[in-house]
Amino acid sequence: MAILAINGAGVIGRAAAREILFRSYDRRRPPSSFIREKPPMVGLINDPAFADPAALKRHIVRGAKDRSDRQLLRDILAVNDGGFVAHEPQSFLSLGSAAGEPSGIFVTGFKSPQQLAEAYARLKEKDPNLVVIDCSRFAAEDPAFAQAHLEAGATRLVISAVAKKSDITVVYGANHEDLRPEHRVIADGSCTTNCISLPLSVIERAFGVKGGFMLTVHAVTTEQFIYDVPNADERKGRSLFNLIPTTTGAAKAVGDIVKSLKGKLDGFALRVPLFNGSIAITVLNPEKPVTTEELRTALKNAAETNLKGVMAYSSEKLVLEDVVIDHADVASVVDEQFTFVMGGMIVLTTWYNNIDGFTANLINLVEAVARLEVSAGRA
Repeated sequence: MAILAINGAGVIGRAAAREILFRSYDRRRPPSSFIREKPPMVGLINDPAFADPAALKRHIVRGAKDRSDRQLLRDILAVNDGGFVAHEPQSFLSLGSAAGEPSGIFVTGFKSPQQLAEAYARLKEKDPNLVVIDCSRFAAEDPAFAQAHLEAGATRLVISAVAKKSDITVVYGANHEDLRPEHRVIADGSCTTNCISLPLSVIERAFGVKGGFMLTVHAVTTEQFIYDVPNADERKGRSLFNLIPTTTGAAKAVGDIVKSLKGKLDGFALRVPLFNGSIAITVLNPEKPVTTEELRTALKNAAETNLKGVMAYSSEKLVLEDVVIDHADVASVVDEQFTFVMGGMIVLTTWYNNIDGFTANLINLVEAVARLEVSAGRA
């Protein structure tokens, strides 16, 4: 059983903790095809803002999308002096399920990875292949911060964002087969990168892409504020209660995932005052002639076969609420009605739950990273 550590318990960090707990304990959910016989467990959550386990538990529970998920988390997590003990939910035990050994989760409030060396050493006694998920933004912005996790004892680091420096950027389902044992710092890219790179990998293989443009209508992010604030980018400094055009690196980042698309895509974002849920419209110039039927068939087949559980294909008349609630387990949802070919150009419309859907695919990646061999001397 792989033991994971999470650094940073913000929006994505707490979602990562929930996703891992649900995969291990929530038998209402169908088992993922990406889960090993024994799913990985959270062994440590570190965040200076949530050093108190009781406060961290409330924070994790409050982020759940509905009442039943909140209650399940309250049932699973019991607070102790050093963190949590994760138990089998009583609702399952009452049905005659065998009780598994409770899993301990350390809770710490350190600011620097160097301070985590002792905690990492304790976790590696259970599994020498220690994968740390950094959701703090610091590892993404500062390569030295990322390296400090490795120096403190992490075998590998997965960054839940686009990183300034990493050994590889991976979106599970699009290019995870490129992972190698020598990759120690792995970036997952953004929620938008995950959303568009999955269907684009299908389209590129089937029809080729000469170039394209992407527009995403995106929910608010943690860098935005209620009131106008000073910002080098004036638009980003405006109140979140606006429709705000802004830059995004997601389209260009797809070139790091699907190498043949490097330099062929660009785009921008419209920030809107919504808590969660986004939609991306991508217009592509294909290399081969393609019909609407051929395009939809290729995407639907991929969603039902090799990308099942990662990308969905929907013929329903979706609105944002449906995506946030019903498709919280996938990184991308192709909207059939608004995916078509016009004048030889491909119009691709994809929805995404930019918190839970993105995080679900992040944990798919983490599980793949945890399966990599440990090089000699790095255990």
